[in-house]
Amino acid sequence: MFGVIGVVAGIAVTMWIISKFFVGIYQDQPALTGLISVLGGIAGLFVRVGIGAWHKRRVRARRALASRKAEADREVRETAERRESAARAAVAAAQRAVAAFERAPGHLDNGHGWIQNARTHKANGAFSPFWSAIETGYHCVGVYRDEISSIGREAAKHALELENFARNGGDPKTISEFPVQLDRETALGAANGAVEALASLTYEAQMHPVFAQIWEQRRTTAAVIAGFANLEQAVNGMKQSVTSAVGQLDQTLGQSRDRIATAMADLPRAVSGSVAAAGLSAPSSDQADQIRKLASAAAGIKNEVYRIGHGKYPSW
Repeated sequence: MFGVIGVVAGIAVTMWIISKFFVGIYQDQPALTGLISVLGGIAGLFVRVGIGAWHKRRVRARRALASRKAEADREVRETAERRESAARAAVAAAQRAVAAFERAPGHLDNGHGWIQNARTHKANGAFSPFWSAIETGYHCVGVYRDEISSIGREAAKHALELENFARNGGDPKTISEFPVQLDRETALGAANGAVEALASLTYEAQMHPVFAQIWEQRRTTAAVIAGFANLEQAVNGMKQSVTSAVGQLDQTLGQSRDRIATAMADLPRAVSGSVAAAGLSAPSSDQADQIRKLASAAAGIKNEVYRIGHGKYPSW
């Protein structure tokens, strides 16, 4: 359309110039001069219309360019905000996981303390305090199990946020390591000692008439035992419950590593347009430093978990 307008405008300009020329030549012939003037006026009108259309086209083009630039700038800005939010969330998930991991050995140490109390009460014939100590010991193990489950949830969140980070033009390499690396053997070994000691004490007490009588009174009574409604449920189900939680954590850690590896491998295809043109962005140096410190802290905590299960610190 604009090409047609340009051609018409060109013709109009030519006609206007010609009209001016002929008006000068035939100024002694009024009729012809009038006709030529009219044609010149029409040509002038075409010139003004053509120039006006050209100007409007230029204005629209500038506005469209400005709009595209504003949209691209907005996309880059919003993508950067999403990327920063994802990086913060990934680091926060790692922090919560290490906090849960740090609490875990303390729960088992407390559990072993209550096991020792139960042995003392049993030796002294303190029937009710014995069962209270057993209940509290099971509760401590149950809270340990809950911390293990919490670590698994945070591992999944960490992986999800790193995927979001990569999807929004970030290279998550410097914060890709989930700090808690707890193998199944170490996690189970720490809890099994307490679970087996509690089960053994419970069985021995059930063979004593008075202890057994108190057991019958308390076994189905509501008790504060993490994850269980009463003592009997805890005695029968705690070992399997801990095993399940540890197995789920082990699986989640593996899946999270795979998800992060896939996100990093797909980086060239994950972003496009103005985001890709801006280049991949790395997390801040402070965020990378936080992950390194968390990983170092988690390694020390793992030694404590190993100590509880083996009675000594590891040689690794």
